[in-house]
Amino acid sequence: MGEEIAFFDFSRVGVFFHFAAINVERNTLIQQRVQRFMIDTSVARNEIDTNVYSRVFEILNGKIWMVYDKNLSDLKNLFNANFHACPIAKYEIDTTKWFAENFDGRIDNMSLEGVSDYFKLGVEKYEKQSSYKVVRDCHLHIQVIKVAMGITQLEALLKKKEDEAKRPKKKKRRREIEVRNSKCENLIFKKRVEEFTISQSFLAVKLC
Repeated sequence: MGEEIAFFDFSRVGVFFHFAAINVERNTLIQQRVQRFMIDTSVARNEIDTNVYSRVFEILNGKIWMVYDKNLSDLKNLFNANFHACPIAKYEIDTTKWFAENFDGRIDNMSLEGVSDYFKLGVEKYEKQSSYKVVRDCHLHIQVIKVAMGITQLEALLKKKEDEAKRPKKKKRRREIEVRNSKCENLIFKKRVEEFTISQSFLAVKLC
């Protein structure tokens, strides 16, 4: 398997820390199954929690992290507080900033649900898949990124074609000049040939 992108979400509800992730293969966008964990932060660290931290570490460590409007310090602090090695990202990407930069302020400060509504995706079908918000938001995040990337790539392609459509006139003009110059060169060459032929004929008569 190639490089992976970890789309993940987390939240604290009371004493419970909810975490969900979907790892996606970078080159194919093939999704692995969603993985969800819940940690009771009110109890002392135990063997079950140790296994959970190890699993989350395995899911995230060395991967490209994709989150939407999340403070990653909350996750890191949870690992540090429980004396477990903290996962390290290859890159950390908060797509909130990417949306702001690529959609001219149209999606600034929106929740993930708001972004989904903007792209007419809706959240109902993802709510049916899971009653856990962190799981729903992982699915939503992947879908809005796919749609948004498609839009930006399409806009870039269309702009490239529009720019190309403006250039042919200059190319045509240059081609016309090249053709005219070629015709002039042919005429000059033909005239010189004629002059040479005449001079040769004159020299032959003179010699006679």
